[in-house]
Amino acid sequence: MITSCSHEPPRADELLCDSYYLVHADPAEVLSLPPRATSAAARSAAVYRTTFERHRRVDPARRRQALSLDAARRGRPNSPGAWPK
Repeated sequence: MITSCSHEPPRADELLCDSYYLVHADPAEVLSLPPRATSAAARSAAVYRTTFERHRRVDPARRRQALSLDAARRGRPNSPGAWPK
């Protein structure tokens, strides 16, 4: 999880690379981030968008499974890192 001493909100790039955030955050909030991404982090969003409709309807455990499968299908099995519980 992202931790910071500054009072600035995390950048979109940091959140898109934070697997804990991707599993547990509100899916609509996650989808608002890619336009603000400035690095390769936007590629993580492509994995997330693959099954966005499913993410809205399931708990974090099933969301984690869907993200893992989608990442593997795209040849990125550990993207954006190990999917946390």
